[in-house]
Amino acid sequence: MTAALKRVAWTLLLGASAVVLAAVGFVVWAGTTKQSVPGPEAMRALETIESNTAVEVEYGDWFVIRPVAVKPVAGLIIYPGAHSAVRGYVKVMTRIAEAGYLVVATKMPLGYAFLAPNRAEEVFEAYPNIEHWFLAGHSLGGAMAGRYASKNGENLSGLAFWDAYPPDANSLADSDVPTILLYRATLEGEPEQKFNEKKHLFPESTQWIPIRGGDHGQFGDNVGGMFKEFGMLIRGMDEEEWEATQWKASISRDEQQAIIAEAMVNWFKRTLASDSISSLY
Repeated sequence: MTAALKRVAWTLLLGASAVVLAAVGFVVWAGTTKQSVPGPEAMRALETIESNTAVEVEYGDWFVIRPVAVKPVAGLIIYPGAHSAVRGYVKVMTRIAEAGYLVVATKMPLGYAFLAPNRAEEVFEAYPNIEHWFLAGHSLGGAMAGRYASKNGENLSGLAFWDAYPPDANSLADSDVPTILLYRATLEGEPEQKFNEKKHLFPESTQWIPIRGGDHGQFGDNVGGMFKEFGMLIRGMDEEEWEATQWKASISRDEQQAIIAEAMVNWFKRTLASDSISSLY
């Protein structure tokens, strides 16, 4: 290699290294200084949950809500969206726990599920009495739930995407894991175009459930964080372009979350009933 080619190679290597370091620096900075916190409705729900005699709550590395009246045999693990506070999902979690299921929302390193896509394994070990595990993920958490299912589908009784889809590298087209997609939709039930473009990544049997008039953020309730900035960065958009792509909710957060919880509980019941029938043969 000539001296000139060596200089070009070193220049390219240094440039690539600078880009990687900048990306890592952004992730660390955003993850340590820009975490979101539960929004107003979630905070009110967190205040009242202490007097809810139907459930018990645990705070820590995981946010756990369990039913009091029954010992659950089925549980749901939630992978949160990027920078999303796990307690922001409290209202959906409470409704599901009241129906008799253990619900565990897992914190992620620096707020990014891609740094711990196998976190479900830790939850399995902590609750050995749970016979059936469902995994749900919101946004980036949904992508990483899909990644986990593509490699460890045998550990799951079902997989739920909350306004999310599997990564291109982790297609679930050939997966037999029962799968459901809850997505923000127009009042006519139409999804955002990107979901149609990613349909080939889902199992053919996936049940698509539109949340008419819903939006991305109302799957939980969080304020702050870097959702907007992160989205603009990875899509290469300026603020005006970003705002033009954002759906505006025409139903309330409480209405949307009631729809989510009801859809999830009904799906659990159908899936577990199907498992019971198939186990007889």
